[in-house]
Amino acid sequence: MKYVIFICVSAILLVAFSCTQKHERASSFFHPVQKMDDTLQNKLKTIDEKLQMWVSSGDFIGGEVLIIRDKDILMHQTYGMADVEDSTPIRKNMLYRIRSMTKPFVGTAVLMLAGQGKIMLEEPVATYLPAFDNDKSRAITVKQLITHTAGFTQPGFPRGGIYDYNSLEEAVADLGKHGPALQPGTQYMYSDAGTSTMARLVAKVSGMPSGAFIQKYISELLNLQSTYTTLPVNDSIRHLTVSTYEWQGDAFGKYWDNEAEPDISFFRGSGGIYCNPMDYARFLYAWSNPQAGFLTKETKHAALQPTELTSNYGYQMELYHVENGQPLAFGHGGSDGTVAMSIPSQDLLLLFFTQTRGTLVIARFEELVLDLFNLKAAPEYEFKDINEKALNQFKGRFEGPIGYCTFFQKNERFYAQFMENMPLHLRALSDTAFINPDVNISFKFQINNQNPDSLFVQNRDQVFKFSRKQ
Repeated sequence: MKYVIFICVSAILLVAFSCTQKHERASSFFHPVQKMDDTLQNKLKTIDEKLQMWVSSGDFIGGEVLIIRDKDILMHQTYGMADVEDSTPIRKNMLYRIRSMTKPFVGTAVLMLAGQGKIMLEEPVATYLPAFDNDKSRAITVKQLITHTAGFTQPGFPRGGIYDYNSLEEAVADLGKHGPALQPGTQYMYSDAGTSTMARLVAKVSGMPSGAFIQKYISELLNLQSTYTTLPVNDSIRHLTVSTYEWQGDAFGKYWDNEAEPDISFFRGSGGIYCNPMDYARFLYAWSNPQAGFLTKETKHAALQPTELTSNYGYQMELYHVENGQPLAFGHGGSDGTVAMSIPSQDLLLLFFTQTRGTLVIARFEELVLDLFNLKAAPEYEFKDINEKALNQFKGRFEGPIGYCTFFQKNERFYAQFMENMPLHLRALSDTAFINPDVNISFKFQINNQNPDSLFVQNRDQVFKFSRKQ
């Protein structure tokens, strides 16, 4: 999804996916469109104008958009800089750290093994991983892992994050030993820990590291030649990787470039893949269309269904705008500012890759394309003016299950800032309710004894309760 709060989104195992004679590489699998009608051209023009405006206003540093219908490339454009300090512009087909967009690869690996009868989704994880064979973790099933309902929080590791471990095996063993924070099967909670456990499950069942499994059974099949489970050591490839920026005070600043070492020394599963938009489009195309050797139609259909606990997530896939129990689009986002979406009814693939962590433009892009391609009309709101004195009661820090949120005023505007991300400009819907209309995240303060001591934040069908930090 999107804004980093809700996600929210490596085996140091070099996986440079090689060319084969029997598969067409992703960059030649798709081809430039020959003809477009005026209506479609106008939609693409609107997208281009918005992206030009957003990059010019500093809402993201640089990025690449790729829009495909069937196999026709409708739009492939770049914007802004790959590295501001080195004056390097974004070029087509550069490499991006796609973070949580790795999760659908791991989910696909699990479903492939399930299709071979080597993993049963309804079985306890303890059947495959002995570290989960205890009173705290024995109830967790593989299906609960793949749907983020296993009870793990975000990020969910006992030591705080997976970066505090020396291997995936060590991290998952510690996770199984301590167990989930929530009762399994009772609540949807997006969790890196759950997907990392799935990556360990793939390794244990297949007998090979999960990164190697992804290479052999997904990337070689689809001929993804620019997809890696760790940062390449080859300088000519490594230098194609876009620098990553994050919100630092009042602007975006660089926090990683391709001269730096990877954040982690093993493939963690919940993130870790580097790739370009064209390769990811080929992966998403296989999910959206028949593909020999991939997943069956029945498996993909089951994976793209809402669960009883959320309408926004299937089997390691985000679901966009569900109507009558069916998603009109699916895909995934990454926390460094990337997203890929498929709209099967229109044979559309829409990808927008930046390396601007905490930017709002990913959520704006999602809302824009859902509106333009007639999946979801942009909502209309009636805003209310609230004076500064009334806003003062809401200022300060609130803490919740996905981090903290700080409310403040600047230049006569009221903002919410989750963690260290780009602040959200809020508009009032009532005396206690606010919304950011760009990304449709809403905030409802609860007043007790004339004091707003708690807060409910809603994103799609998820509601999180925050409490004021005293």
